[in-house]
Amino acid sequence: MIVRKKIPSDVNFPFILIDQDTKKPEQELPSHLHDWHELIYIHKGKGEFYIHNRSFKVMSGDFVIIPQNTVHFSNPDATELITSTIIYFDPHLLEYPQCIDKPTCLNMLNNQVDFIYTISPEQALTFEHILHQIKEEMTLKKIDYKMAITLLLHMLLLSIYRHTIPTKGHVDTSPVPWLNESINHISSHFQSSLSLTFLAKQASVSPPHYSREFKRQMGVNVKEFIITKRISYVKKELRESHDTVETIAKKAGFQSMPYFFRTFNKYTGTTPNSFRKRTSL
Repeated sequence: MIVRKKIPSDVNFPFILIDQDTKKPEQELPSHLHDWHELIYIHKGKGEFYIHNRSFKVMSGDFVIIPQNTVHFSNPDATELITSTIIYFDPHLLEYPQCIDKPTCLNMLNNQVDFIYTISPEQALTFEHILHQIKEEMTLKKIDYKMAITLLLHMLLLSIYRHTIPTKGHVDTSPVPWLNESINHISSHFQSSLSLTFLAKQASVSPPHYSREFKRQMGVNVKEFIITKRISYVKKELRESHDTVETIAKKAGFQSMPYFFRTFNKYTGTTPNSFRKRTSL
């Protein structure tokens, strides 16, 4: 099952910094998602990230940007463990006053194409200095430290946008070609009725083989993957649209409202209306 990671935080300041953490492969979460954005700076080591239907090779000097509600997991190389600094933050920290146009750099947190950004060695010290400043503000808690951290977060995002390159060269496609095509089909048609039999036939493999390979490559079964896509769509529409809950649920592919309400609560821990009130833009 895809895990919804619960992020403990000070409700008055929804921001977490995990400084230079090293994890072994067995310590990593399976496929999961969360309501906050996540930034990961790779100090050293290498490994692989699965993010939104694709896998990416990562290495020292990469920034990984994982938008909220994006399914992902990582698999560090056991011989060169990844040491990274991780930031989780609520999207509301990126709100700007009406007198300022929405910054272009925030598009990095809204796209589902580019997730890995490579930093030049010359710029690495600049990024590490910003991360150090954030850590210092969180540790010392001087006057208005929350404002200082928020400003530094904005500066970090702007610096990533200005001084890094979206990394295409690290993309690593699945060793099972038909699975890539099938995942892309699911991602584009998750609102439709997609059975295991149909997907296996489309991939020209047997349903048991399809199911085994999907679980082995993705870490979750097909049904859970489809449900997660639908729930992510529902959450986005609840935040951004004025459609009724029933309309949004039907658009996402849920035909039974009781089933939808049970599923939404299972994956989010709340009701659609409560989620909308808490997160609407």
